[in-house]
Amino acid sequence: MCTHNQSRYFLTIVYDCTRATWTYLLKFKSHAFATLEMFCNYTQNQFGSAVKIVRSDNALEFDTSNCQHYFAKHGIVHQTSCVDKPQNNGRVERKHRHLLEISRALRFQAHLPLKFWGDCVLTATYIINRLPTRVLHDCTPYEKLLHKAPQYQHMRVFGCLAFASNPSRTGDRFQPRRVPCLFLGYPATQKGYKLLNLLTDQTFVSRDVVFHEHIFPMHQSSMHQYKRPLPAFFPSSLPLFVLTPPTDEELVISSPAVAPQELQHSPEVVPTAPSITASPSPPLPNQSIPMRASARVPKKPG
Repeated sequence: MCTHNQSRYFLTIVYDCTRATWTYLLKFKSHAFATLEMFCNYTQNQFGSAVKIVRSDNALEFDTSNCQHYFAKHGIVHQTSCVDKPQNNGRVERKHRHLLEISRALRFQAHLPLKFWGDCVLTATYIINRLPTRVLHDCTPYEKLLHKAPQYQHMRVFGCLAFASNPSRTGDRFQPRRVPCLFLGYPATQKGYKLLNLLTDQTFVSRDVVFHEHIFPMHQSSMHQYKRPLPAFFPSSLPLFVLTPPTDEELVISSPAVAPQELQHSPEVVPTAPSITASPSPPLPNQSIPMRASARVPKKPG
């Protein structure tokens, strides 16, 4: 299924030494070689080290003449796994499984539709790079790669409700200053948060955000409810308990007996709890309370 930005595949790249992971969303499989070429230039410019060996499966995206010519031109050794033997490329296969497990957990917790799987994968990659691993002696891939400890103060619960500054407010003082949004992760090239405007269904990046990490606006909602997200977590009707004054005999919690079919046609009727009859009330202050004698037998000390 396509994401909201029309991506259908993702490419996972794992650095063998530091276990650092990069994930790129692709619209077509033919874009894999261009993405790999861009990544080789990225590592050369940012880390000052050239890619020497590329290990992949037997995917046809890296078996084209352009790809082989690029590898031969830059002296890159291309290693492939044997047919039906994914354990030859087990390091990235296990990383791929780890990514999918965390992505599913993020999606299930936030109750997101399937079209947000790309944001789940990107956020899972961001989290995995900042998790300590036993392979690196309880160090994070981020620290091994960049030689500095990662920061966690800015991290928020994925898929929660967020209120960001209204990006469409143009000098009108009567426009809302903040809009309800869905938190979708962390952009790679901006210092802010990736958000989905629940009113316009548009994605943008903002830094001035107020998070409600215990509220998930997509819970029990569907695609057509994006423009009306508030009823999902602000219910219009709540159970109402009516307490009648206690009598001398009993204490009754009463409610009107209305059938469910009648409630749908009479919105003025508020559903209440069923009637509950409690035990007889305690005696009033002016009534005498009989004293109960103790049945304990006194015993003198030895």
